[in-house]
Amino acid sequence: MSSMSSAKLFLLMTGAPFLILAAPFSKFLASRGYGFFHPEVGVVYLWMLLAALALGGVMYLGPRVLRPVLIGILLLVFLYVELLKGFPQFFGAVADVWGGIWFTFATGVVLFVGLFAGLYRKVAEEIFGLLVTAFAVIIGVVAFTSGPPGPLWDTRTGPMRAADRSLPPLVHIILDGQIGIDGVPGELAEGRHLRDELRRFYRSRGFSVFPRAFTHFPLTQESVTNTLNNDVLPVAYKNVSPFRVGVTLKRNAWFRELKARGYRIDVIQSLFYDVCESRGGATTVAKCLTYRHPDLRFFHALEASAWQKAKLLLKHHLDVDLVPPLTPALLIYRRLRDRGFPLPALGAYRSVSASSLASLAAMDRLGERLGSLNRGEAVFAHILLPHAPFMLDRHCSPMKEVHQWAGRSNLLWAYGVRNTPAQRARRYRAYIAQSRCVHRHLGEVLGRLSGRPGLEDAVIVIHGDHGSKIVEQEPYARFRDEISARDIVDSYSALFAVKMPGLAAGEVAEQRSIQGLFSELLMGKRIADDHDDIFLQPNRGVVGPNQVRLKMVPIRPLNGNPVTER
Repeated sequence: MSSMSSAKLFLLMTGAPFLILAAPFSKFLASRGYGFFHPEVGVVYLWMLLAALALGGVMYLGPRVLRPVLIGILLLVFLYVELLKGFPQFFGAVADVWGGIWFTFATGVVLFVGLFAGLYRKVAEEIFGLLVTAFAVIIGVVAFTSGPPGPLWDTRTGPMRAADRSLPPLVHIILDGQIGIDGVPGELAEGRHLRDELRRFYRSRGFSVFPRAFTHFPLTQESVTNTLNNDVLPVAYKNVSPFRVGVTLKRNAWFRELKARGYRIDVIQSLFYDVCESRGGATTVAKCLTYRHPDLRFFHALEASAWQKAKLLLKHHLDVDLVPPLTPALLIYRRLRDRGFPLPALGAYRSVSASSLASLAAMDRLGERLGSLNRGEAVFAHILLPHAPFMLDRHCSPMKEVHQWAGRSNLLWAYGVRNTPAQRARRYRAYIAQSRCVHRHLGEVLGRLSGRPGLEDAVIVIHGDHGSKIVEQEPYARFRDEISARDIVDSYSALFAVKMPGLAAGEVAEQRSIQGLFSELLMGKRIADDHDDIFLQPNRGVVGPNQVRLKMVPIRPLNGNPVTER
Protein backbone atom coordinates (compact mmCIF):
# COMPACT_ATOMS: atom_id res chain seq x y z
CA MET A 1 0.00 0.00 0.00
CA SER A 2 1.41 3.40 -0.99
CA SER A 3 2.25 5.99 1.66
CA MET A 4 -0.45 8.31 0.28
CA SER A 5 -3.04 5.56 0.44
CA SER A 6 -1.91 4.66 3.98
CA ALA A 7 -2.20 8.28 5.14
CA LYS A 8 -5.66 8.51 3.60
CA LEU A 9 -6.78 5.32 5.33
CA PHE A 10 -5.46 6.57 8.68
CA LEU A 11 -7.29 9.89 8.25
CA LEU A 12 -10.50 8.06 7.39
CA MET A 13 -10.10 5.73 10.37
CA THR A 14 -9.69 8.79 12.58
CA GLY A 15 -12.39 10.87 10.90
CA ALA A 16 -15.10 8.21 11.12
CA PRO A 17 -14.95 7.79 14.94
CA PHE A 18 -14.70 11.55 15.42
CA LEU A 19 -17.79 12.29 13.33
CA ILE A 20 -19.76 9.41 14.86
CA LEU A 21 -19.03 10.86 18.32
CA ALA A 22 -19.60 14.45 17.22
CA ALA A 23 -22.95 13.92 15.44
CA PRO A 24 -25.10 13.28 18.57
CA PHE A 25 -23.32 16.04 20.47
CA SER A 26 -23.91 18.48 17.60
CA LYS A 27 -27.59 17.60 17.57
CA PHE A 28 -27.66 17.96 21.36
CA LEU A 29 -26.28 21.52 21.09
CA ALA A 30 -28.51 22.51 18.18
CA SER A 31 -31.72 21.21 19.75
CA ARG A 32 -31.02 23.28 22.88
CA GLY A 33 -29.91 26.43 21.10
CA TYR A 34 -26.65 26.50 23.03
CA GLY A 35 -24.61 27.70 20.06
CA PHE A 36 -21.49 26.21 18.48
CA PHE A 37 -19.21 29.23 18.82
CA HIS A 38 -18.25 28.97 22.47
CA PRO A 39 -14.82 27.93 23.78
CA GLU A 40 -16.24 25.06 25.84
CA VAL A 41 -17.85 23.55 22.74
CA GLY A 42 -14.47 23.57 21.03
CA VAL A 43 -12.95 21.84 24.06
CA VAL A 44 -15.51 19.01 23.86
CA TYR A 45 -14.85 18.57 20.14
CA LEU A 46 -11.11 18.53 20.91
CA TRP A 47 -11.64 15.73 23.47
CA MET A 48 -13.60 13.78 20.87
CA LEU A 49 -10.85 14.33 18.31
CA LEU A 50 -8.21 13.02 20.73
CA ALA A 51 -10.35 9.96 21.42
CA ALA A 52 -10.81 9.47 17.67
CA LEU A 53 -7.04 9.72 17.09
CA ALA A 54 -6.49 7.00 19.67
CA LEU A 55 -9.16 4.78 18.11
CA GLY A 56 -7.85 5.49 14.63
CA GLY A 57 -4.33 4.52 15.68
CA VAL A 58 -5.55 1.27 17.20
CA MET A 59 -7.57 0.38 14.09
CA TYR A 60 -4.76 1.32 11.74
CA LEU A 61 -1.88 -0.35 13.59
CA GLY A 62 -3.68 -3.11 15.45
CA PRO A 63 -5.20 -6.38 14.25
CA ARG A 64 -7.79 -5.89 11.54
CA VAL A 65 -10.43 -7.59 13.64
CA LEU A 66 -10.45 -4.51 15.92
CA ARG A 67 -11.76 -2.33 13.09
CA PRO A 68 -15.28 -3.75 12.87
CA VAL A 69 -15.38 -4.27 16.64
CA LEU A 70 -14.64 -0.62 17.50
CA ILE A 71 -16.69 0.87 14.68
CA GLY A 72 -19.56 -1.51 15.52
CA ILE A 73 -19.53 -0.33 19.15
CA LEU A 74 -19.56 3.35 18.10
CA LEU A 75 -22.41 2.77 15.68
CA LEU A 76 -24.35 0.87 18.31
CA VAL A 77 -23.98 3.79 20.72
CA PHE A 78 -25.12 6.14 17.97
CA LEU A 79 -28.18 3.95 17.38
CA TYR A 80 -28.96 4.00 21.10
CA VAL A 81 -28.90 7.79 21.12
CA GLU A 82 -30.78 8.44 17.89
CA LEU A 83 -33.14 5.50 17.48
CA LEU A 84 -34.06 4.74 21.06
CA LYS A 85 -34.59 8.39 21.99
CA GLY A 86 -35.60 9.82 18.65
CA PHE A 87 -38.02 7.20 17.31
CA PRO A 88 -39.80 5.64 20.29
CA GLN A 89 -42.69 4.58 18.03
CA PHE A 90 -40.46 1.74 16.83
CA PHE A 91 -40.46 0.33 20.36
CA GLY A 92 -43.94 1.08 21.68
CA ALA A 93 -43.97 3.00 24.95
CA VAL A 94 -41.05 5.33 25.61
CA ALA A 95 -40.46 3.55 28.91
CA ASP A 96 -39.98 0.20 27.17
CA VAL A 97 -36.21 0.37 27.38
CA TRP A 98 -35.69 -3.34 26.89
CA GLY A 99 -37.55 -3.24 23.57
CA GLY A 100 -35.21 -0.53 22.37
CA ILE A 101 -32.17 -2.49 23.50
CA TRP A 102 -33.21 -5.61 21.64
CA PHE A 103 -33.93 -3.62 18.49
CA THR A 104 -30.62 -1.79 18.55
CA PHE A 105 -28.78 -5.00 19.43
CA ALA A 106 -30.22 -6.71 16.34
CA THR A 107 -29.36 -3.68 14.21
CA GLY A 108 -25.85 -3.63 15.62
CA VAL A 109 -25.34 -7.31 14.81
CA VAL A 110 -26.35 -6.69 11.19
CA LEU A 111 -24.00 -3.71 10.91
CA PHE A 112 -21.21 -5.61 12.62
CA VAL A 113 -21.49 -8.58 10.27
CA GLY A 114 -21.66 -6.30 7.24
CA LEU A 115 -18.61 -4.32 8.29
CA PHE A 116 -16.69 -7.43 9.22
CA ALA A 117 -17.28 -8.96 5.79
CA GLY A 118 -16.54 -5.69 4.03
CA LEU A 119 -13.29 -5.04 5.83
CA TYR A 120 -11.95 -8.45 5.02
CA ARG A 121 -12.74 -7.97 1.35
CA LYS A 122 -10.20 -5.16 1.29
CA VAL A 123 -12.74 -2.38 0.98
CA ALA A 124 -11.86 -0.70 4.27
CA GLU A 125 -11.10 2.61 2.58
CA GLU A 126 -14.49 2.66 0.86
CA ILE A 127 -16.39 1.76 4.02
CA PHE A 128 -14.64 4.32 6.23
CA GLY A 129 -15.03 6.91 3.47
CA LEU A 130 -18.75 6.16 3.35
CA LEU A 131 -19.02 6.59 7.13
CA VAL A 132 -17.14 9.91 7.04
CA THR A 133 -19.39 11.20 4.27
CA ALA A 134 -22.60 10.05 5.94
CA PHE A 135 -21.84 11.53 9.34
CA ALA A 136 -20.42 14.74 7.88
CA VAL A 137 -23.74 15.17 6.06
CA ILE A 138 -25.65 14.51 9.32
CA ILE A 139 -23.66 17.18 11.18
CA GLY A 140 -24.06 19.62 8.30
CA VAL A 141 -27.81 19.12 8.18
CA VAL A 142 -28.05 19.59 11.96
CA ALA A 143 -25.92 22.75 11.89
CA PHE A 144 -27.70 24.43 8.98
CA THR A 145 -31.30 23.43 9.62
CA SER A 146 -31.58 24.09 13.35
CA GLY A 147 -33.91 26.99 13.92
CA PRO A 148 -33.43 29.81 16.41
CA PRO A 149 -33.88 28.76 20.03
CA GLY A 150 -36.94 29.80 21.99
CA PRO A 151 -36.65 32.49 24.67
CA LEU A 152 -35.27 31.67 28.10
CA TRP A 153 -38.20 33.54 29.61
CA ASP A 154 -41.75 33.32 28.29
CA THR A 155 -44.17 36.11 29.20
CA ARG A 156 -47.93 35.74 28.90
CA THR A 157 -50.44 38.38 29.86
CA GLY A 158 -54.11 38.22 30.71
CA PRO A 159 -56.74 40.84 31.42
CA MET A 160 -55.14 43.66 33.41
CA ARG A 161 -58.05 44.04 35.80
CA ALA A 162 -57.91 46.76 38.44
CA ALA A 163 -56.75 45.62 41.87
CA ASP A 164 -58.67 46.38 45.04
CA ARG A 165 -56.23 48.74 46.79
CA SER A 166 -57.88 48.13 50.15
CA LEU A 167 -56.39 44.62 50.17
CA PRO A 168 -52.93 43.95 51.63
CA PRO A 169 -50.31 42.74 49.15
CA LEU A 170 -49.95 38.95 49.10
CA VAL A 171 -46.85 36.90 48.32
CA HIS A 172 -47.01 33.11 47.94
CA ILE A 173 -43.66 31.36 47.45
CA ILE A 174 -43.18 27.61 46.98
CA LEU A 175 -39.60 26.42 47.45
CA ASP A 176 -39.36 23.09 45.67
CA GLY A 177 -37.87 20.38 47.86
CA GLN A 178 -37.47 22.52 50.99
CA ILE A 179 -37.67 20.19 53.97
CA GLY A 180 -39.30 21.37 57.22
CA ILE A 181 -37.14 22.84 59.97
CA ASP A 182 -37.39 19.90 62.37
CA GLY A 183 -37.12 17.48 59.46
CA VAL A 184 -33.56 18.60 58.72
CA PRO A 185 -31.30 15.71 59.80
CA GLY A 186 -29.94 16.56 63.23
CA GLU A 187 -27.35 13.79 63.11
CA LEU A 188 -25.31 16.05 60.80
CA ALA A 189 -23.64 19.09 62.31
CA GLU A 190 -24.47 21.00 59.13
CA GLY A 191 -28.12 20.02 59.61
CA ARG A 192 -28.21 21.42 63.13
CA HIS A 193 -26.69 24.67 61.87
CA LEU A 194 -29.33 24.87 59.11
CA ARG A 195 -32.13 24.38 61.64
CA ASP A 196 -30.82 27.25 63.71
CA GLU A 197 -30.43 29.49 60.66
CA LEU A 198 -33.96 28.79 59.43
CA ARG A 199 -35.40 29.53 62.86
CA ARG A 200 -33.53 32.84 63.06
CA PHE A 201 -34.48 33.71 59.48
CA TYR A 202 -38.24 33.40 59.99
CA ARG A 203 -38.33 34.57 63.61
CA SER A 204 -36.48 37.80 62.79
CA ARG A 205 -38.98 38.59 60.03
CA GLY A 206 -42.09 38.05 62.14
CA PHE A 207 -43.28 34.76 60.64
CA SER A 208 -45.34 32.11 62.35
CA VAL A 209 -43.42 28.89 61.66
CA PHE A 210 -44.61 25.28 61.75
CA PRO A 211 -41.32 23.35 62.03
CA ARG A 212 -43.11 19.97 62.04
CA ALA A 213 -45.26 20.55 58.96
CA PHE A 214 -45.48 17.76 56.38
CA THR A 215 -47.14 16.97 53.07
CA HIS A 216 -49.41 14.04 52.26
CA PHE A 217 -47.65 13.47 48.92
CA PRO A 218 -43.97 13.20 47.92
CA LEU A 219 -44.44 14.62 44.39
CA THR A 220 -44.89 18.26 43.38
CA GLN A 221 -47.73 17.48 40.99
CA GLU A 222 -49.80 15.95 43.77
CA SER A 223 -48.70 18.04 46.74
CA VAL A 224 -49.08 21.49 45.16
CA THR A 225 -52.23 20.57 43.24
CA ASN A 226 -53.94 19.51 46.47
CA THR A 227 -52.66 22.58 48.32
CA LEU A 228 -54.05 24.98 45.72
CA ASN A 229 -57.39 23.17 45.59
CA ASN A 230 -58.21 22.73 49.28
CA ASP A 231 -58.04 18.95 48.91
CA VAL A 232 -56.29 15.80 50.03
CA LEU A 233 -57.23 13.78 46.96
CA PRO A 234 -55.50 10.48 46.24
CA VAL A 235 -55.82 11.26 42.52
CA ALA A 236 -54.48 14.76 42.06
CA TYR A 237 -53.88 14.05 38.37
CA LYS A 238 -57.54 14.63 37.60
CA ASN A 239 -56.72 18.33 38.11
CA VAL A 240 -53.59 18.39 35.92
CA SER A 241 -52.76 17.50 32.35
CA PRO A 242 -49.28 16.32 31.32
CA PHE A 243 -47.19 18.05 28.70
CA ARG A 244 -43.67 17.53 27.38
CA VAL A 245 -41.70 18.83 30.37
CA GLY A 246 -44.15 18.77 33.26
CA VAL A 247 -47.85 19.31 33.97
CA THR A 248 -50.44 22.04 33.51
CA LEU A 249 -52.90 22.77 36.28
CA LYS A 250 -56.52 22.55 35.10
CA ARG A 251 -58.25 23.64 38.31
CA ASN A 252 -56.99 26.29 40.74
CA ALA A 253 -59.34 27.10 43.61
CA TRP A 254 -56.75 29.37 45.25
CA PHE A 255 -56.50 31.69 42.25
CA ARG A 256 -60.27 31.77 41.91
CA GLU A 257 -60.47 32.77 45.57
CA LEU A 258 -57.91 35.56 45.09
CA LYS A 259 -59.76 36.84 42.05
CA ALA A 260 -63.04 36.86 43.99
CA ARG A 261 -61.39 38.93 46.74
CA GLY A 262 -60.27 41.50 44.18
CA TYR A 263 -56.59 40.66 43.70
CA ARG A 264 -54.55 41.05 40.55
CA ILE A 265 -52.28 37.99 40.26
CA ASP A 266 -48.78 37.72 38.78
CA VAL A 267 -46.96 34.39 38.46
CA ILE A 268 -43.31 33.36 38.26
CA GLN A 269 -42.89 29.65 37.50
CA SER A 270 -40.80 27.04 35.71
CA LEU A 271 -41.83 24.89 32.75
CA PHE A 272 -42.27 22.02 35.17
CA TYR A 273 -45.55 23.14 36.76
CA ASP A 274 -47.77 25.55 34.83
CA VAL A 275 -50.49 27.29 36.85
CA CYS A 276 -51.21 29.97 34.25
CA GLU A 277 -53.37 27.95 31.86
CA SER A 278 -55.79 26.48 34.36
CA ARG A 279 -59.50 26.83 33.86
CA GLY A 280 -60.12 30.25 35.30
CA GLY A 281 -56.36 30.76 35.61
CA ALA A 282 -56.05 32.29 32.16
CA THR A 283 -58.57 34.95 33.16
CA THR A 284 -57.20 35.52 36.67
CA VAL A 285 -53.46 35.77 35.96
CA ALA A 286 -52.48 39.24 34.80
CA LYS A 287 -48.87 38.35 33.99
CA CYS A 288 -47.19 34.96 33.83
CA LEU A 289 -43.40 34.69 33.62
CA THR A 290 -42.14 31.18 32.88
CA TYR A 291 -38.47 30.27 32.90
CA ARG A 292 -37.06 27.34 30.94
CA HIS A 293 -35.34 25.64 33.85
CA PRO A 294 -33.64 22.84 31.83
CA ASP A 295 -32.19 25.25 29.26
CA LEU A 296 -28.42 24.87 28.96
CA ARG A 297 -28.04 28.50 27.94
CA PHE A 298 -28.14 29.40 31.62
CA PHE A 299 -24.62 27.93 31.70
CA HIS A 300 -23.49 30.90 29.60
CA ALA A 301 -23.60 33.09 32.69
CA LEU A 302 -21.62 30.60 34.76
CA GLU A 303 -18.30 32.04 35.91
CA ALA A 304 -16.16 29.05 35.12
CA SER A 305 -13.34 28.15 32.77
CA ALA A 306 -13.97 26.72 29.32
CA TRP A 307 -12.56 23.44 30.68
CA GLN A 308 -15.17 23.30 33.45
CA LYS A 309 -18.03 24.28 31.16
CA ALA A 310 -16.90 21.64 28.68
CA LYS A 311 -17.13 19.00 31.42
CA LEU A 312 -20.65 20.23 32.24
CA LEU A 313 -21.75 20.06 28.61
CA LEU A 314 -20.33 16.60 28.04
CA LYS A 315 -21.72 15.27 31.31
CA HIS A 316 -25.18 16.64 30.54
CA HIS A 317 -25.02 15.19 27.03
CA LEU A 318 -24.22 11.77 28.49
CA ASP A 319 -26.96 12.14 31.12
CA VAL A 320 -29.61 12.99 28.55
CA ASP A 321 -28.62 10.82 25.61
CA LEU A 322 -26.74 7.81 26.95
CA VAL A 323 -27.63 7.15 30.58
CA PRO A 324 -31.36 6.36 30.11
CA PRO A 325 -30.96 3.60 27.50
CA LEU A 326 -27.93 2.18 29.27
CA THR A 327 -29.58 2.03 32.69
CA PRO A 328 -30.56 -1.68 32.39
CA ALA A 329 -26.99 -2.48 31.36
CA LEU A 330 -25.72 -0.58 34.40
CA LEU A 331 -28.10 -2.58 36.58
CA ILE A 332 -26.70 -5.84 35.19
CA TYR A 333 -23.18 -4.51 35.84
CA ARG A 334 -24.12 -3.68 39.42
CA ARG A 335 -25.65 -7.10 40.05
CA LEU A 336 -22.63 -8.89 38.61
CA ARG A 337 -20.37 -6.86 40.90
CA ASP A 338 -22.60 -7.66 43.90
CA ARG A 339 -22.21 -11.36 43.07
CA GLY A 340 -18.43 -11.18 43.34
CA PHE A 341 -17.28 -10.40 39.81
CA PRO A 342 -14.06 -8.32 39.91
CA LEU A 343 -15.55 -5.14 38.41
CA PRO A 344 -14.65 -1.60 39.49
CA ALA A 345 -17.23 0.31 41.53
CA LEU A 346 -19.40 2.81 39.70
CA GLY A 347 -19.08 6.37 40.96
CA ALA A 348 -21.97 8.11 42.65
CA TYR A 349 -24.33 9.65 40.14
CA ARG A 350 -24.18 13.43 39.89
CA SER A 351 -27.08 15.38 38.44
CA VAL A 352 -25.80 18.02 36.04
CA SER A 353 -28.19 20.59 34.63
CA ALA A 354 -28.68 24.35 34.59
CA SER A 355 -31.88 24.18 36.67
CA SER A 356 -30.41 25.64 39.86
CA LEU A 357 -28.80 28.54 38.01
CA ALA A 358 -32.07 29.22 36.19
CA SER A 359 -33.99 29.16 39.46
CA LEU A 360 -31.55 31.56 41.07
CA ALA A 361 -32.22 33.95 38.18
CA ALA A 362 -35.97 33.44 38.76
CA MET A 363 -35.50 34.55 42.38
CA ASP A 364 -33.91 37.73 41.05
CA ARG A 365 -37.01 38.32 38.91
CA LEU A 366 -39.15 37.72 41.99
CA GLY A 367 -37.15 40.34 43.88
CA GLU A 368 -37.70 42.83 41.04
CA ARG A 369 -41.44 42.18 41.11
CA LEU A 370 -41.67 42.60 44.88
CA GLY A 371 -39.85 45.90 44.54
CA SER A 372 -42.87 47.26 42.63
CA LEU A 373 -45.61 45.38 44.49
CA ASN A 374 -48.66 47.42 45.45
CA ARG A 375 -51.71 46.85 47.56
CA GLY A 376 -54.30 44.56 46.02
CA GLU A 377 -51.63 42.63 44.08
CA ALA A 378 -50.70 39.00 44.63
CA VAL A 379 -47.51 37.32 43.46
CA PHE A 380 -47.26 33.52 43.21
CA ALA A 381 -43.79 32.03 42.66
CA HIS A 382 -42.79 28.39 42.34
CA ILE A 383 -38.98 28.22 42.42
CA LEU A 384 -37.10 24.97 41.75
CA LEU A 385 -34.78 25.44 44.70
CA PRO A 386 -33.26 23.86 46.76
CA HIS A 387 -34.25 21.15 44.27
CA ALA A 388 -31.40 19.15 42.69
CA PRO A 389 -28.86 19.51 41.24
CA PHE A 390 -27.14 20.63 44.43
CA MET A 391 -24.43 22.81 42.95
CA LEU A 392 -24.51 26.09 44.91
CA ASP A 393 -22.51 26.75 48.04
CA ARG A 394 -24.00 28.67 50.95
CA HIS A 395 -22.93 31.96 49.33
CA CYS A 396 -24.77 31.01 46.10
CA SER A 397 -21.56 30.52 44.13
CA PRO A 398 -21.57 27.44 41.88
CA MET A 399 -19.07 24.83 43.00
CA LYS A 400 -16.32 24.86 40.45
CA GLU A 401 -15.74 21.13 40.09
CA VAL A 402 -18.47 18.98 38.56
CA HIS A 403 -17.63 16.11 40.91
CA GLN A 404 -18.75 18.33 43.81
CA TRP A 405 -22.28 18.59 42.40
CA ALA A 406 -24.84 16.12 43.69
CA GLY A 407 -28.21 14.65 42.88
CA ARG A 408 -30.58 13.32 45.50
CA SER A 409 -30.44 9.60 44.73
CA ASN A 410 -28.58 6.71 43.21
CA LEU A 411 -28.80 6.38 39.43
CA LEU A 412 -30.43 2.96 39.81
CA TRP A 413 -32.92 3.93 42.54
CA ALA A 414 -35.88 2.75 40.42
CA TYR A 415 -34.42 -0.77 40.62
CA GLY A 416 -34.09 -0.68 44.40
CA VAL A 417 -30.42 0.36 44.50
CA ARG A 418 -30.49 2.74 47.45
CA ASN A 419 -28.20 5.39 48.83
CA THR A 420 -25.73 4.12 51.38
CA PRO A 421 -25.62 6.07 54.67
CA ALA A 422 -22.38 7.69 53.52
CA GLN A 423 -23.89 8.68 50.15
CA ARG A 424 -26.98 10.08 51.85
CA ALA A 425 -24.82 12.17 54.20
CA ARG A 426 -22.71 13.52 51.32
CA ARG A 427 -25.78 14.44 49.29
CA TYR A 428 -27.37 16.07 52.33
CA ARG A 429 -24.33 18.25 52.93
CA ALA A 430 -24.60 19.54 49.35
CA TYR A 431 -28.37 20.02 49.79
CA ILE A 432 -27.88 21.93 53.05
CA ALA A 433 -25.36 24.27 51.43
CA GLN A 434 -27.84 24.99 48.62
CA SER A 435 -30.67 25.50 51.12
CA ARG A 436 -28.57 28.05 52.97
CA CYS A 437 -27.98 29.82 49.65
CA VAL A 438 -31.72 29.85 48.97
CA HIS A 439 -32.51 31.60 52.24
CA ARG A 440 -29.61 33.99 51.87
CA HIS A 441 -31.07 35.04 48.53
CA LEU A 442 -34.63 34.93 49.84
CA GLY A 443 -33.67 37.42 52.54
CA GLU A 444 -32.59 39.86 49.83
CA VAL A 445 -35.81 39.23 47.90
CA LEU A 446 -38.05 39.87 50.91
CA GLY A 447 -35.98 42.92 51.73
CA ARG A 448 -37.54 44.60 48.69
CA LEU A 449 -40.79 44.77 50.65
CA SER A 450 -39.50 45.98 54.00
CA GLY A 451 -39.78 49.65 54.88
CA ARG A 452 -42.16 50.52 52.07
CA PRO A 453 -45.17 52.51 53.31
CA GLY A 454 -48.56 50.85 52.98
CA LEU A 455 -47.14 47.32 52.89
CA GLU A 456 -46.80 46.73 56.62
CA ASP A 457 -49.76 44.33 56.59
CA ALA A 458 -48.46 42.24 53.66
CA VAL A 459 -49.44 38.56 53.71
CA ILE A 460 -46.47 36.30 52.97
CA VAL A 461 -46.62 32.50 52.90
CA ILE A 462 -43.53 30.40 52.15
CA HIS A 463 -43.65 26.62 52.05
CA GLY A 464 -42.09 23.57 50.48
CA ASP A 465 -43.93 21.05 48.33
CA HIS A 466 -42.20 18.00 49.83
CA GLY A 467 -39.02 17.06 51.63
CA SER A 468 -35.48 16.83 50.36
CA LYS A 469 -36.19 13.24 49.20
CA ILE A 470 -32.59 12.36 49.99
CA VAL A 471 -33.39 8.91 51.31
CA GLU A 472 -31.92 5.48 51.71
CA GLN A 473 -35.14 3.91 50.44
CA GLU A 474 -37.61 5.63 48.11
CA PRO A 475 -41.19 5.88 49.44
CA TYR A 476 -42.68 3.49 46.89
CA ALA A 477 -45.39 0.96 47.73
CA ARG A 478 -43.19 -1.98 46.74
CA PHE A 479 -40.63 -0.93 49.37
CA ARG A 480 -43.21 -0.49 52.13
CA ASP A 481 -41.53 -2.88 54.56
CA GLU A 482 -38.09 -1.35 53.97
CA ILE A 483 -38.95 2.34 54.41
CA SER A 484 -37.63 3.76 57.67
CA ALA A 485 -39.07 6.65 59.67
CA ARG A 486 -36.05 8.69 58.58
CA ASP A 487 -36.94 8.01 54.92
CA ILE A 488 -40.49 9.21 55.58
CA VAL A 489 -39.31 12.43 57.21
CA ASP A 490 -36.82 13.04 54.38
CA SER A 491 -39.63 12.67 51.84
CA TYR A 492 -42.67 14.24 53.53
CA SER A 493 -41.43 16.89 55.98
CA ALA A 494 -41.98 20.30 54.37
CA LEU A 495 -41.33 23.91 55.32
CA PHE A 496 -44.34 26.05 56.23
CA ALA A 497 -44.11 29.68 57.40
CA VAL A 498 -46.68 32.46 57.17
CA LYS A 499 -46.77 36.13 58.07
CA MET A 500 -50.15 37.85 58.19
CA PRO A 501 -52.11 40.29 60.35
CA GLY A 502 -53.70 38.65 63.38
CA LEU A 503 -51.28 35.71 63.45
CA ALA A 504 -48.69 35.83 66.20
CA ALA A 505 -45.05 35.38 65.25
CA GLY A 506 -43.19 32.40 66.67
CA GLU A 507 -43.18 28.62 66.45
CA VAL A 508 -46.20 26.33 66.51
CA ALA A 509 -45.24 22.84 67.65
CA GLU A 510 -48.36 21.20 66.24
CA GLN A 511 -47.66 18.65 63.48
CA ARG A 512 -50.01 19.48 60.61
CA SER A 513 -50.01 19.00 56.85
CA ILE A 514 -49.18 21.96 54.63
CA GLN A 515 -52.44 21.25 52.78
CA GLY A 516 -54.47 21.63 55.99
CA LEU A 517 -52.52 24.65 57.20
CA PHE A 518 -52.80 26.47 53.88
CA SER A 519 -56.54 25.88 53.63
CA GLU A 520 -57.19 27.01 57.20
CA LEU A 521 -54.89 30.03 57.38
CA LEU A 522 -54.98 31.37 53.82
CA MET A 523 -58.30 30.19 52.40
CA GLY A 524 -60.27 30.38 55.65
CA LYS A 525 -61.70 26.86 55.47
CA ARG A 526 -60.87 23.34 56.53
CA ILE A 527 -60.31 20.34 54.30
CA ALA A 528 -63.24 17.95 54.56
CA ASP A 529 -61.01 14.87 54.88
CA ASP A 530 -58.25 16.34 57.04
CA HIS A 531 -56.06 13.49 58.29
CA ASP A 532 -52.43 12.72 59.05
CA ASP A 533 -51.94 9.87 56.60
CA ILE A 534 -49.30 9.95 53.89
CA PHE A 535 -49.56 8.27 50.51
CA LEU A 536 -46.74 6.11 49.21
CA GLN A 537 -45.90 6.34 45.56
CA PRO A 538 -47.42 3.49 43.51
CA ASN A 539 -45.23 0.97 41.74
CA ARG A 540 -46.38 2.44 38.43
CA GLY A 541 -48.31 5.57 37.54
CA VAL A 542 -49.70 8.06 40.03
CA VAL A 543 -51.28 7.86 43.45
CA GLY A 544 -54.72 6.24 43.18
CA PRO A 545 -57.76 5.64 45.38
CA ASN A 546 -56.48 2.30 46.68
CA GLN A 547 -52.90 3.40 47.12
CA VAL A 548 -50.94 2.39 50.22
CA ARG A 549 -51.39 4.85 53.11
CA LEU A 550 -49.30 5.13 56.27
CA LYS A 551 -49.58 7.26 59.36
CA MET A 552 -47.11 10.14 59.31
CA VAL A 553 -44.35 9.54 61.83
CA PRO A 554 -43.58 12.08 64.57
CA ILE A 555 -41.07 14.74 63.55
CA ARG A 556 -39.01 15.33 66.67
CA PRO A 557 -36.51 18.17 67.10
CA LEU A 558 -33.67 16.13 68.58
CA ASN A 559 -30.01 16.82 67.90
CA GLY A 560 -29.46 13.23 66.99
CA ASN A 561 -31.78 11.21 64.78
CA PRO A 562 -35.01 13.28 64.84
CA VAL A 563 -37.30 10.24 64.57
CA THR A 564 -37.55 6.80 66.05
CA GLU A 565 -37.46 3.81 63.77
CA ARG A 566 -40.82 2.47 62.64
